[in-house]
Amino acid sequence: MGNSEINLLNVVKSEQIKEITKDLTEVAIDTFFNDGILKDIPVVGTFFNLYNLSQNISNSFFTKKILKFLFELSSISNKERLNFIEQLDNENKSTKIGEKLLIIVNKLDDVDKATILGRLFKLTIEGKIEMQTFMRLSYMVDRAYLEDLKVLRNNEYLENIDNDIKHNLSQVGILNQTIKDSRDHEEYVYKATGKREFYPPKFEYKISDYGNIIKENSH
Repeated sequence: MGNSEINLLNVVKSEQIKEITKDLTEVAIDTFFNDGILKDIPVVGTFFNLYNLSQNISNSFFTKKILKFLFELSSISNKERLNFIEQLDNENKSTKIGEKLLIIVNKLDDVDKATILGRLFKLTIEGKIEMQTFMRLSYMVDRAYLEDLKVLRNNEYLENIDNDIKHNLSQVGILNQTIKDSRDHEEYVYKATGKREFYPPKFEYKISDYGNIIKENSH
């Protein structure tokens, strides 16, 4: 199989991507192959035939992730998608990026992460974020626990979020972690009361710039 055959961008630039509907992305995993749904979308069906995907849960799961990813791109005009890929071709990057996209989508442990990834790639095609930023964000989404991302999107100021969740999100770069020095507060208490009190340092968290992008696209 040649490199051009395993490039997800070959599907991204197809006019037929608009045939992927919201309803299709919600189809139960085990019906993709059994009901022949992919036959209704020739470009996607051909893509999966190249891989000789068998009828099993693992490949059906992969199929659903691909469809959810592509659905988020279907609202972009074909011209804009073609221009984006042409620019990558001119920079000799399209094959490598197309292969990376496949690897990233395949690794995702939840189909809803593929939706987030599709929205982030849409921003990339539209020129709102750089490709390098997209790759970094993809890494963060892949490593994060999906339920933690859901908690984050409903807590703009990080209120009522368990410290363990904050720590997990900071480990992947979605939150920034700092240590608050309590010495100023200790001096304030001493001047006010005449008593020396010890206040241990505390971790403080703030959503990172990357985290804000993910948060805005995980609704």
